[in-house]
Amino acid sequence: MAATAALESLVHGQLAHLSVPLSDDHLRSLALVVGPTMLVDALDLVDKDQVARITPPSGRPIYQVASSSGGPPYTLFPDLDGGGYCPCPAFSYGVVAQGNQVICKHLLACRLADVLADHGGWKDKRVSLKWVAGLATRFGTALPPAAGE
Repeated sequence: MAATAALESLVHGQLAHLSVPLSDDHLRSLALVVGPTMLVDALDLVDKDQVARITPPSGRPIYQVASSSGGPPYTLFPDLDGGGYCPCPAFSYGVVAQGNQVICKHLLACRLADVLADHGGWKDKRVSLKWVAGLATRFGTALPPAAGE
């Protein structure tokens, strides 16, 4: 348990020190903490515009990130206590069940997109209460409206 808390502190510390442009030193340090594969996968999601920041009427953003399995995007809550929540299998297994990870590539992509926000890191979408109700009734499978809807 103490090792997981220390790892969580390292991850959040590395993310807090990121700034644009992303330096090689910061990326190497982050790769040492989360693993190079997870970092590359998260950066790939950001690079391919697979991260959407959704702002409901409450103003507290949530995110949707593409699923690598081709299914519906995952709806993430990065501000929940304990470092956030993602419904992906890697989060359920590695973070919740096993406790050997503190973040998944989807949550990491959200954090990286926030750092890169002023440089096109995420697509910001505003949604209505109707969309929020759809999200709640479909447990994260609601899709935000396309631009202009």
